[in-house]
Parts: sequence; C-alpha cells; structure tokens
Amino acid sequence: YRAGIRAKPDFVEGRYHLGLALAAAGRLDEAITELQEVVRRQPDSYKIRNNLGVVLFTAGRLPEAIAEFEKTLELQPDFVEAHFGLGVLLYEQPARRAEADRHLDTALRLRPDWIVARRHIERLRGK
Repeated sequence: YRAGIRAKPDFVEGRYHLGLALAAAGRLDEAITELQEVVRRQPDSYKIRNNLGVVLFTAGRLPEAIAEFEKTLELQPDFVEAHFGLGVLLYEQPARRAEADRHLDTALRLRPDWIVARRHIERLRGK
C-alpha cells in the first residue's frame, strides 16, 4: 500500500487499507494516523469513522473512540457496530450507563443473531 500511496498521495483507498493492515499488525499509532488522514479526506464515510473508532478503542484512546462512534451514528443511525462499540465504551462510565444500555439494546434489536455481541453484553450486565 505504501508504494501506491507514494506514487499517488491521494490514493485514499490504499491509505485506508494500510491503516487497517497496520492495526491488524498491532501498530496502532501508525494505523490511527493513516485512518485519521482518510477521515480528513472523506469525513462523511461512516464505515471509515467506525473503523477509526475501533482502532482508537483498541489503543485505549477512549474519548476519541467515543467521538468517532458518535459521529458514525450521526452519519448512519442504524450502524449496528457503532451502537455496540459506543455501548461497550459508555457502559464503563456509570453516569452514562443508561445511554450505554440504549445503544446495546439497539445493537441487539438491529442484529438479534449477533451471538458474540449478545454474550459480551450479557457479561457486561452480569447475566
């Protein structure tokens, strides 16, 4: 991907996939830099923003991750992965627990067959 980006700096798709590859390799800071550049160039892409949120979450940059999940939902209100990610993050903040529950319930309503999410939510809620 790097060669394609060097040859064509506006190659947004290559930069996006590079960011995902860096995240998969555990190079989170580099992945975040690449994905933030993609968001700068395509600010209305809810999928890119959601993936940036996931990488920020993984890197422990929770306020930034929350902001990306919230922006994702502004752009695509029924994007189940963003509801789940935001719900998980907010659940750890007692003052925002009710909001977290709404997002988690929405994720399950939108995708009732998502067993991994259901089990994670049950563990969060102590069931």
